[in-house]
Amino acid sequence: MSQIKSNIFFESVLENIPRLLGQLDRNVLSRTYGSFDRAFWHYHSSDMNSSRFQEAILTLSLLWSTDFEGNRYFADQLLLDWINAAFAFTHTIQRADGSFDEWYPHEGSFVSTAFVTAALSESLLILGATKINNFRSHVAMLARSADLLSGREELLVQNQFAGALLAMYNLGVLTGDKKYEMLFESMLTRFLSLQRSEGWWNEYGGPDIGYLSLTIDYLVKCYLKTNRPEIRESIKKASAFIINFLHPDLTVGGEYASRNTEYLIPSGFVMFARFDQNALVISSFMQEALVCKLGISPEKLDDRYLCYILYNWLYAGISFSEIKNMPDIFSYFQFRRIDIFFSSSGIRIVQNSTYYFIINLYKGGSFRLYAKGKVYFDSGIGVVYNGQKLISGVLDQKNHITSMPEYVSSEGLLHSIREYVFSSASFILSRLFGFTFGRIPLLQRLLKQYARKKLIVGHDVSSVPFRRKITLCADGIDVEDRIGSNLSREKIYCGVKASYIFIPSSHYFLGRELNSNLLDVTESYSKVEGMTVIKRQFHIK
Repeated sequence: MSQIKSNIFFESVLENIPRLLGQLDRNVLSRTYGSFDRAFWHYHSSDMNSSRFQEAILTLSLLWSTDFEGNRYFADQLLLDWINAAFAFTHTIQRADGSFDEWYPHEGSFVSTAFVTAALSESLLILGATKINNFRSHVAMLARSADLLSGREELLVQNQFAGALLAMYNLGVLTGDKKYEMLFESMLTRFLSLQRSEGWWNEYGGPDIGYLSLTIDYLVKCYLKTNRPEIRESIKKASAFIINFLHPDLTVGGEYASRNTEYLIPSGFVMFARFDQNALVISSFMQEALVCKLGISPEKLDDRYLCYILYNWLYAGISFSEIKNMPDIFSYFQFRRIDIFFSSSGIRIVQNSTYYFIINLYKGGSFRLYAKGKVYFDSGIGVVYNGQKLISGVLDQKNHITSMPEYVSSEGLLHSIREYVFSSASFILSRLFGFTFGRIPLLQRLLKQYARKKLIVGHDVSSVPFRRKITLCADGIDVEDRIGSNLSREKIYCGVKASYIFIPSSHYFLGRELNSNLLDVTESYSKVEGMTVIKRQFHIK
């Protein structure tokens, strides 16, 4: 096979391989030789190795096996030794029931078990028994994980279900056991049935752009292995949804989505580009974002997520070399016109010749506005009321929402902010629980449900009402916020980019957030009949 020419996806990976290898314990006599969790093996600031760091094995496996320009890691024996060490170390952190922990001991994590099994099974298929020591032992390890996954179902965050789907298919190939083929078939039918009519899968109550791109990646890998038409049509439906969320400044996602992510996983779209025009356009979008260093690219990821997902840019680079006639994304934006309301998710998107506007009405009217190369972020209304911090930017299906041709509105009750920080005492108690009662599977799941409610989906509702109405004009928008209490202006926060739920792959910095990139706004403040009213006007000149 001839050497693959370099491209921007490969380049973005190679820039970050030294940082990735710095996460790996490469000392051959170390008891943690093969661990990618630097906080565990080097800093000694953690008492457990988070298993998801081991997904970096897939990045190294692709790097070792793919001959492309500039890849000095290709077929390097020392790199292969490190891959084998990482496989061997992973055995030491698997629980007896087949699960892998991500955040705390005896977590029984579905997501970690699904994603680690998917990544490591892909690595075994790429490198094969001749390159991996104790190959059958590793297959047996992952089979234990697949057995655990077969008895569970993840419905609240469904990208994890997609990861389990790929893991199950791969185990069928690796073991030759028909059991896993049958499990894949039943899981596939179930997963495809969960796709919403708008094209998305549930992520804590709504669609999230970054996690939907991850779901698409897993599905595309399944499609390329099976050539199943129902998978192909499901991916096309998801791509047709996600293409509406490409911002004119080459960013994507944000606080209007259910989980606030602002990245796209590129591999699924690039691998699927030859089957779908939307995937091809999205591939062009991500190529230009990398060239212009906009959006969330590998160098902006923290060390944890670099280990988790860097391999996706390698997959993209391999498939990108096969794409012909890449569309010009800037011409696409110039002529794109959108006015669409996704009623199930509460999202309205408008793009005309002057601006691009996107809002989630179920999330308290959180919106973004792009015009003339600038942006305005608004994560909903925030207030300080009787010592409490209250926000509207929480996904709430009880909000009364309206979408008309000339305006949109959202009204409901403000929610209190929950911010949890570990104290020494609470950390010790959590560890004691993990090593005692936390070993019981039922209690593992109950603890996970409790943690999700506290950190992600459980915000207390206040008695303070709000109403946000946005009038859509040809040359801009007018925003009127009404808060059901008399508040001084300094206690009200609007036009702020913020989120207050625990989503690990969020809160990365975008250069667009700096003040010099923000749209100008005209504002007025008043008090009317016991209510506080703030009006803002954005008219593009």
